[in-house]
Amino acid sequence: MTAVVPSSAQPQELEAHLVGEPVSATSCGRVYAAQINYLLGHAVQHVCATRLHALTASTTAQDIPIQWRPSPGCRVAMLRVDLQNTSNVNLTGRVVTGRRRSTLALTLPAGAARIDVGGTSRMDGATSLPQQDVLRAARNASYYALIDLGAAGSVADQIHDLTITVAGYSTDQHTGVAVVTLTEIPVATLRPETGEVGILTPAIDPRTDLHDGDSSIGTSVPELLTGEQDAAIKVREHWQIATYEDTTQAWSTTSAAIAAINWVGSVGNAYSPIHRLRVRAIHGTSAASPAAFTLRVRYYSTDAGTLRVVKSPVGAGATANHDMNLPSSGGAWTALADATLTLRADGTDQEIDLEFQAQIDSGTLYISSIAIIQTETA
Repeated sequence: MTAVVPSSAQPQELEAHLVGEPVSATSCGRVYAAQINYLLGHAVQHVCATRLHALTASTTAQDIPIQWRPSPGCRVAMLRVDLQNTSNVNLTGRVVTGRRRSTLALTLPAGAARIDVGGTSRMDGATSLPQQDVLRAARNASYYALIDLGAAGSVADQIHDLTITVAGYSTDQHTGVAVVTLTEIPVATLRPETGEVGILTPAIDPRTDLHDGDSSIGTSVPELLTGEQDAAIKVREHWQIATYEDTTQAWSTTSAAIAAINWVGSVGNAYSPIHRLRVRAIHGTSAASPAAFTLRVRYYSTDAGTLRVVKSPVGAGATANHDMNLPSSGGAWTALADATLTLRADGTDQEIDLEFQAQIDSGTLYISSIAIIQTETA
């Protein structure tokens, strides 16, 4: 028997089960998408902040290498370079009428480009940049540039070398760089529809079919899981130290046995610095499940050598060594990566102390950069 359709909404069986908010695209699915997009595009990396020693005044150009594996959601990074102190050109009492000048130049990864901050060139290798005024406590010789990574996929997903070159301007001598800082800039939004990482908010809308068996569809459950995986393993922790890539300024050793590195300056090889960092607990804090990292070194040698990393989890007691074999670089600066370094997160506050030592079979081993970059694969 037919029935007349009611003209107004009728009580439903599920009405009694409603709580504060119904499960909907706003209260559930879109929250998942927003959280994953935040981790991929906003929680990006502070790549480096390295302090360098002052040089004897010279007009000779000096290179400083920085190692960087960009986060998948990063489109722009900010580079800051602070110049060292220098003598003033003209000084009467405490009135400075001229400071010595330097130039800064960048060598970027393929696919990246320099953006001049405020439309004014700072790191083109030609612009005159006043050096730090020795009469001021505040840093007043800081220069910035933005590094544009272009569209998604323009810069390869690998560790890249970014080189900063400092030189004297005209006849002025320089004393090098004081601090180099590279920081990835969070993005306002991610656009997966253009090839960027992230999740389209409609993809996890409850009105969309949920499925987990067809990776070619690329929505809902598969896309959610892929986004979570990318956030866990592709936003990589960076730790590194760097100096001038020059055999008279770089760190070195002539010892045929593992020993302290000559760190140049007053430290020399009389001390072996300890560096402390915090390890992400990707696999928890069990000593049996350490996090995976790539140890990458830029060095110069004419014979085979070894770089040793002495690993000491804070408060955990046990110390372990990781030895990286360095074949002869043939008398040229080269980079070598070792993807087998593991760091434990079971120390107090997940912290671990690292000490670097080295040896060379004959001659001298020079090191300009040591980087430790997270390299989880699953």
